Amino acid sequence: MKIILILRGSTLKGGGGAERRFTRLFNYLYHKEDELFLLINKKLYLELINSGLIDINNTNVIYYDRGDSIIKFNLWLIKMVRILRADVIHLVLIQRSLIPFYFWLMLKRKISVVTTVASSGLGLGGKINITQKIIAYLLFIRSNLIDSLYPSFPNTKLGAKFSSKITITPNSFTDLDLYRPGEKRQVIAFCGRLIPEKNPHLIVEAIKLINERNPGLLDGWKIIILGYGPLETKLRIKIEQYGLKKLFSIERKWSSHTVLNESMIFLSLQSTDNYPSQSLLEAMASGNAIVASDAGHTRLLVKETFGKLIDLTQTSLAKAIEELLENKEEIRLMGIKARNYITEYNNINLSAKYFLEIWSRAMN
Repeated sequence: MKIILILRGSTLKGGGGAERRFTRLFNYLYHKEDELFLLINKKLYLELINSGLIDINNTNVIYYDRGDSIIKFNLWLIKMVRILRADVIHLVLIQRSLIPFYFWLMLKRKISVVTTVASSGLGLGGKINITQKIIAYLLFIRSNLIDSLYPSFPNTKLGAKFSSKITITPNSFTDLDLYRPGEKRQVIAFCGRLIPEKNPHLIVEAIKLINERNPGLLDGWKIIILGYGPLETKLRIKIEQYGLKKLFSIERKWSSHTVLNESMIFLSLQSTDNYPSQSLLEAMASGNAIVASDAGHTRLLVKETFGKLIDLTQTSLAKAIEELLENKEEIRLMGIKARNYITEYNNINLSAKYFLEIWSRAMN
């Protein structure tokens, strides 16, 4: 059985959860499955190399190295699928940039196709633009199986049309060796794209509120925001305006483990769902106490023994942070419990077995 994972990405800094997850899956399985390949673009390849997610000597990772032309990349994909004689194509993301390749797949019925639903907007039945909806619909018609990270996807309007094809990923996972508790510092961390969906502005507002009503509580603490995006400038202006520059740092890194292994508290504030955020999993594996928005399937991952679930308001966030800062022993114990939970329930073994099974089912 020859399986090809296909990805076209730009950057892992402040995002790239699906890219990181499936690259880790690939790394775990290609030793056992010689016929497993990863086809990607050069920019993503270099990001994965720089972040240490893939080995430069891995010949099962094949990338297009002749520029950034979308059309040429699609033509290269078609050529490589033909050369490798794929039995199963796994589409890790639903991407507009791969439309030419998708149309080619429509004509090649002998190749089995698995499509993953990794978008919370799609998986939870939220608002998505008409182009994405049409692409998803056509891909689902072509797919032999549809893999969803979100248990509620079969109950959405779109998912209900394809319920017989949908399988639910049993768990998500991260690298438990790379992300592990180190020497802890008084750091509150956030990691993600700086976009409205992630609500990074609430952090600045909440810290301002804490500073006003509990002067001195944040002494010795640092808030590190890892990521970039359209809200970065606004965040920097607000931080300056509120006189919080000494407390905040906005950074970009190839890998978040350098911060998360040392941080004590992690904030996950997505509007629709924090499950199964790779950054959240990485923070838990690194032994952080969690503060998360109580949205979507978040409770499948964040338990009250190691996390505080809040409404998406600055007052709720400020209160949760204050409660933790007032009890450092609670932070320490919550971090231990978060790490133990990930180790027991979110290791890669279960997911690897699941994907091997669905690739085989897709063929048969």
